[in-house]
Amino acid sequence: MVARHRYQRRPDRYEYVSTPKGLELWPVLMHLLDWGDRHYPQADGPPRVIAHVDCGGRMNSDLCCDRCGERLAPANTENGSPKSPSRR
Repeated sequence: MVARHRYQRRPDRYEYVSTPKGLELWPVLMHLLDWGDRHYPQADGPPRVIAHVDCGGRMNSDLCCDRCGERLAPANTENGSPKSPSRR
């Protein structure tokens, strides 16, 4: 589901990239993330948000952007903390 690729030597450093099989699981994982946020909410909001890179909107329960309505996928999203300074 993930492949390890070395991006630096001395010291060796690796990144982990989704394989085609792993990418097929993205919708399932996003629905599980949404389910957890709905059934086990935290007082200060979700610990992780999925954002649309084009407009900064967040993923809704239909895996679409809540701002522009575009269908979201790994290629057009980024994830992180909702409190991160890079969030729009």
